Amino acid sequence: MYLTNLQEREAYRKMDEIFERIKRYAADGNLKEIFALLEGSREPAVREAALVQAIQLGSQEVVERFVSILSSPEAHLRNLAVEALQELGAGYIDYLENLLYDPDPDLRILCFNILAGIRSEAAAGPVRRFFERMIASGKLEYQNVVAAALECLVGLGGPEDTGLLEKVAVIVDRWGDYPYLRYALEQVRKNLCLV
Repeated sequence: MYLTNLQEREAYRKMDEIFERIKRYAADGNLKEIFALLEGSREPAVREAALVQAIQLGSQEVVERFVSILSSPEAHLRNLAVEALQELGAGYIDYLENLLYDPDPDLRILCFNILAGIRSEAAAGPVRRFFERMIASGKLEYQNVVAAALECLVGLGGPEDTGLLEKVAVIVDRWGDYPYLRYALEQVRKNLCLV
């Protein structure tokens, strides 16, 4: 169905009004309304405008709200939250590291994605500590969580991680046949020039 010029103009006017409301909410620090639009709208442009304003507010409350969105069953909201936390995350590494110990494996995987997107030495620390904890326990975590951690280390790690990767390989070998994890380990070694 095609929109008439009048319908099109009306749709643009309504969008402009929404964008102005978002700016007003941000100017007033009204996070409740910004997040209501972010979570309630299916319109990508509205969600993006709300996301940008929330990021610019950047407070602890904003980080907590984005963390809560990570558990959303709606993929588009989770993706927005990951994007936002990558943008905000450098100042919240400790907060993000706590998520690596959450019982929900999907949330932990998202957290590795966030840390990978931050791309700093500070973000590599939690990933290394995750592996050190796994090595100390002698138990393999969920395969998909370990794979996400390995993929994260590809972008954040360096040759100094050789010993750590060898210890992870021992744990993987000890706990069974995990071809994907072996493949992921090899990819990390290649990307970090360890082979």
